Amino acid sequence: MASKGAIVLEVKDVCKNFGVTIALNHVNFTLKSGEIRGLIGENGSGKSTVSSIVAGMQKPTSGEMTYNGKSWTPANTLEAQANGICMIVQEAGTIPSIPVADNVFLGHEELFARGPFVNHAKMVKQAQVLLDELGIPIDASIRTGQLDLQQCKLIEIAKAMYWKPKILIVDETTTALSQTGRELLYKLLSYPRTLFTKRQLIDDIWDLDSDVDEHTVEVYISRLREKFRDNPDFELRTIRGFGYMGMPREDGNGQK
Repeated sequence: MASKGAIVLEVKDVCKNFGVTIALNHVNFTLKSGEIRGLIGENGSGKSTVSSIVAGMQKPTSGEMTYNGKSWTPANTLEAQANGICMIVQEAGTIPSIPVADNVFLGHEELFARGPFVNHAKMVKQAQVLLDELGIPIDASIRTGQLDLQQCKLIEIAKAMYWKPKILIVDETTTALSQTGRELLYKLLSYPRTLFTKRQLIDDIWDLDSDVDEHTVEVYISRLREKFRDNPDFELRTIRGFGYMGMPREDGNGQK
């Protein structure tokens, strides 16, 4: 195990091309033991691409990586997991038609195999132990399609944590918002219980001379509402005929 502060991962001059499109252009960075690093950039700038290369999901066009002082070229995500690098992807990373336990150990069924048969009861039991240890209140035996997006992401976290990763990559566990979407969200949440008309939002988020119409606001609000529909802390409310407001969610007793 690397001592705190020691270089664990080094990415050197990594490039990735998709046809004529340059996704990564000589990317360099190091990751030390005990560090938390963030990759900041616009959508499409290559954050997910470089992360997926480290995690074995893609191959670089050129460049090199070292992991714990050795050349690192994982063949796939299973090899990366086995060596202590796990990634929680931005998109849905679970299969809805199979049980939670099967998603947790997807690709590693041999852990519960005896000959040609898989001991599914043992798999479910082990998955439940893992979920309980992580404080995730989900039944490992139920079909994953019964869960909401937030719960599915918790399953992905459990799947990654089972391997006690040395490097855990979290790639925007919810779908990224555009800059306009973020500004609209922040506006509504910065002034809870404050009513904003569509015209006010257009003037504040876009600009006074913008040709954006009220339908555009409706589209953005709809996307935000869908994205955060399972958020336990707040909701976006439509006040028919007037506009929108961000509201703290209340429990059954009317308390926040």
